[in-house]
Amino acid sequence: MGPRAATTTVEITRVEDVRAGDRVTLTCNDTTVVGTVRDVAHGDATHIDIATLPCVLIVGGGHWWTFVRATREAPALPTEPGSVIVSATIRRVEGQTAILDPDEHWLTTVCVEDHWYHYPEHITAWEPGRIVPEGGAS
Repeated sequence: MGPRAATTTVEITRVEDVRAGDRVTLTCNDTTVVGTVRDVAHGDATHIDIATLPCVLIVGGGHWWTFVRATREAPALPTEPGSVIVSATIRRVEGQTAILDPDEHWLTTVCVEDHWYHYPEHITAWEPGRIVPEGGAS
């Protein structure tokens, strides 16, 4: 077995960004629930199925449960200037491409939420990308 890829913990601050596999914290009165999301459905309220519970918890839309936070394990962001990430969620906007500049800021190819440059904490999901010369990879 080869070396294990480095991972990072991404902080999710909006219930709308929660997805299956995230570790979520919810509260209701004096009760706190922490668990791994098995399934999630977003709408007027968010329905979260936590793997260790026998029921689905409803967050928002006038229901009792309140979203506190969630975390997601993801591959570590590249650190080499010129690195590319694709299909990235940056500042809550999905489908972005970004390139790491020499000052360690991520530059998007389009303006996202009135910003061209982004810090790692603004990026909640991504896939590594690679720039290849015209005509194919070498």
